[in-house]
Amino acid sequence: KFLECSKIATSKQQNSCYLRAADCFAQAEEWKPAAETFILARDFGMAAKCFRNAGCFGEAVEIVQRHSEHIQENVAEAIKKVARLEYLRTAQYEQAEELFDDLDKQLDCMEDYGLESGRIQVLEQHQRHEEAVEAAADAAFSEGNIIKGICILKSSNDPTLLRRAAERALEGLWTLFPIGKGLDFVDNAAAYELIHYLLDEPGLLTEEEVEQLEVFRAIHSGDLARIEFLAQSHGKLGSDSFHNLVLSLLCFPRISSTLIPSGDWLIHDFINSAKLAWKYFAPLFLFARNLNILESSTQKLLGIEPAEHRSSSVESKEDGIVSPGFRIYSTSPLYNFVLQLDTSRRGLSTPNHTLQVASLTATESDTRELAAKALNFILRTEIFKVHEAATSFNFQVIYPCLEFGVFGNCKRLDCHRQHVSSLRASETDRRISFNLRTRALIMQIHLMDKYYAQSRQDETERRKIRRTWVHKMYETLMPLFPSLGGLHCVDAAMIPELDKGAYLISVWCQQALFELDPYYGAADWFLSNALALLDLAFRVEGKGFAKYVSSLHSSRLVKPRPDLMANYSTFYFNWPPYSILHDFVNFYRRKSDDAIWRVIQATQQVVLGGLNIEANLLVHLLEFVGREVIVQNRLWSRGTYGVFDDLLVPQSWALELVKRAPLHIQNGTGMMEFLGILYKTMQNLREHNVKPSPFYSFGGRGGLNVVARGILILRICRLIVLVSNNVYFTPPMKETARLNIIHALTGPGELHHSLCDRLVLNRSWIDLEDVVMRCPLNRGPDRLVRLLLWRTTNYPQPRPNSFIRVITYKKVPDLIQLLSLTSSAPRPQPKPNTDPEKDTEPEGDTTGLMQSNHEASRFDALPEKYSKLTHTLTTKEIEMGRRILLAYRRYVRRKQAGPRLAVKTIWRCYSRYRARRDSPRSAANERYLEFQREYRTNIKLFENSKPTPNVYYRYKAILLGCMPHVAVHLCGLGHANQVQKDANRQRLQTAHHKDLEEIEARMEACR
Repeated sequence: KFLECSKIATSKQQNSCYLRAADCFAQAEEWKPAAETFILARDFGMAAKCFRNAGCFGEAVEIVQRHSEHIQENVAEAIKKVARLEYLRTAQYEQAEELFDDLDKQLDCMEDYGLESGRIQVLEQHQRHEEAVEAAADAAFSEGNIIKGICILKSSNDPTLLRRAAERALEGLWTLFPIGKGLDFVDNAAAYELIHYLLDEPGLLTEEEVEQLEVFRAIHSGDLARIEFLAQSHGKLGSDSFHNLVLSLLCFPRISSTLIPSGDWLIHDFINSAKLAWKYFAPLFLFARNLNILESSTQKLLGIEPAEHRSSSVESKEDGIVSPGFRIYSTSPLYNFVLQLDTSRRGLSTPNHTLQVASLTATESDTRELAAKALNFILRTEIFKVHEAATSFNFQVIYPCLEFGVFGNCKRLDCHRQHVSSLRASETDRRISFNLRTRALIMQIHLMDKYYAQSRQDETERRKIRRTWVHKMYETLMPLFPSLGGLHCVDAAMIPELDKGAYLISVWCQQALFELDPYYGAADWFLSNALALLDLAFRVEGKGFAKYVSSLHSSRLVKPRPDLMANYSTFYFNWPPYSILHDFVNFYRRKSDDAIWRVIQATQQVVLGGLNIEANLLVHLLEFVGREVIVQNRLWSRGTYGVFDDLLVPQSWALELVKRAPLHIQNGTGMMEFLGILYKTMQNLREHNVKPSPFYSFGGRGGLNVVARGILILRICRLIVLVSNNVYFTPPMKETARLNIIHALTGPGELHHSLCDRLVLNRSWIDLEDVVMRCPLNRGPDRLVRLLLWRTTNYPQPRPNSFIRVITYKKVPDLIQLLSLTSSAPRPQPKPNTDPEKDTEPEGDTTGLMQSNHEASRFDALPEKYSKLTHTLTTKEIEMGRRILLAYRRYVRRKQAGPRLAVKTIWRCYSRYRARRDSPRSAANERYLEFQREYRTNIKLFENSKPTPNVYYRYKAILLGCMPHVAVHLCGLGHANQVQKDANRQRLQTAHHKDLEEIEARMEACR
């Protein structure tokens, strides 16, 4: 009706009718008729709005452009913005281009709204091919299709884009082949395409990238020989270049199976494999200790890349907490560990069908923790594989064959042990064979030391591994058949790793001694473990051992256990019962005047009480005590000057006595008890298979066969003969000893006929001596020697004997060279301005003459002199001393508690600072830091003041105030804006044209 009235109305009335008619159309939401009516009323602003509401953006834009002078600027601008968005999302790019000032603004707008396909089309239309290719490639990469993105970049002739394609191809290969992944991707099609693309474009790669491609080619082809060569070549340069270190660590896991010992290996194969394994384990250990996941090379090696991590208990993106993190691919060693995290701590799985991998995200702190855990897991796994194979029953090459060593032949066809004969082999061959075995064990100790425990289970396994290799080292240095080599045959010239290896053995022994507990672990093995560790620590690095041996008296090692309580303490001393380990520790400490008597009493309780003990260890302990008994008796009878004169002992014993300071003069040695222990030990060895025996072997069940028991019996008989002769037993005493030997070896049980028959059938002491001289023990390092002090030629010399070597000396220090069992022993140097012929008198007590010459290799480095005890402590004094020591320890702990707490607090603060400093920064953070730098540069200081850092930080504190959370809040706003942008982009794809204003407003708020 208003329109009909307008036809007959005057001009003013007509316009009023048009406006009322247009309002009616607008209220009825008939936007197009309303717009046409507003045009008649010449209200072009409302007409444009109605056309926009009707979705007629062409008509709206036409009105705005034709009647811009009649439309408010803000209305015109709002319509143009919405029209731009509508044209862009509906692919009307020509119409949209008319509404932008230039093409770059149009492209920026399309990028903001995520219209990548349209942006690429616009670039192509304007002949900007390189930018179009780059945008298309970015879209492909964002979709995870790396092959498609590389092919798009490859279609361009722009060197920059081709270079980027090469970089992305290498990144794809790093994703497929990180550290720790086996040869599972040999048939991966994506890997094949990536490698061949890089091979087709060799000029695009740098020298380092060419090396990377060469490694990936070898891994993809599965060529183990080539991988091993590359691992070694890059490993040699790893200490100088982090790039080479990463490549070597990339190669080594692929050939780790070749490092596992095999039963058909020779000793040289085992040593060469250990060298190669060391080049793998040592860098991996250091890499794990100094791990920095912010390094680009480290991220590539681990198969991770920086990414935003969104953690939430719901799947809604708006409710998620976004933080800097890393994307972890399924090929990464971290992937299995990230799957074990709670779902709230890891992102959703994202598949990549092109590379055939999946990925998850995790926070930076979780990724750092998982990376350390994964690398240490790889290291532990590889070390345990080598340990398990080298200690298996099938691997015997590091052990000498006992039958071949004693008799010169072996009847076992499947014997893979080292065949060295003590009868036919030359001294050089025996020395080389022994040092090869020792070097192989020391190299294994180097490898096993890299086993890093991260849990209680790992720590238990680590202790077990160390204990196993300590046993093997003890069996080598203190062997059951010493004629093939022993401790004093270790030659530093043949074992380059000796110094460090001896240090590790010493450290292992020290740690194990303080960790041993009689109530923890196998009770039957505790005593043997303790004695083996004491003996090995004492002999390998005596100086270091002397520093902590006294502390063992207050350690868990000497906890009272019923079967280890000294039953002689109350009878002899009226002391309360204590652990016999005290007496063994006291003997190795070597500072007591009753050390020998007490260790004999403790050993007697072990043997007569039937305590379980390793047989070879017991015999070595008895030989050690026997040597000390001989020295003490000769010191008492012949004095310091003649203690070595006319001494008949094995060569290794003589070298041991010359190099080590003797014990203090003892109050008593308990000779009869000592001999009783020897007889009982022989009887137990004879009855080993007749009744339950307390003896066992570190080498397993086969370690105490009839030949081994025969050798041990021979060693005990030799000890009895040498003690009897060197301390000058009377003929009746010698006869009694001979009869006791026969009695101990007579009865039920199995004896080796060739080794032990003559011990039972001898008719006199001379026959027994002849058996000892002709037995297999009188060979090699254990050949009998007689030491004679040089005198005038008129002095009667002993009769020549082919079984006993006579060594004449003028000075005791000369004996070290004369008795040396190695080729690298130092020669004694004459003192200046002295006459060698006149220097035959000792320079005081015997301790000044017993000097160690293996300090450089840390073997036998024992203190040369001890302070003599002038007072024997009473029970009351000992108890009071313990109370004083306990009070002092409490005082020290209280005193150290404050500094320890301060150190922990400082370290915690520094760790938080370092984490903030090393965390990856977003673009917003970089802009914030740039603002700080500009503020520091442009700040106006007071007159006559210098721009010092302190002034800058003071002004910065004033500017920010007490609001350290502001930066965190701003960072959170940045993430929230990004989430809102993503939501707007998703909504734009399906939104009605009526919602475009809201979308545009939200997007504007996010800018």
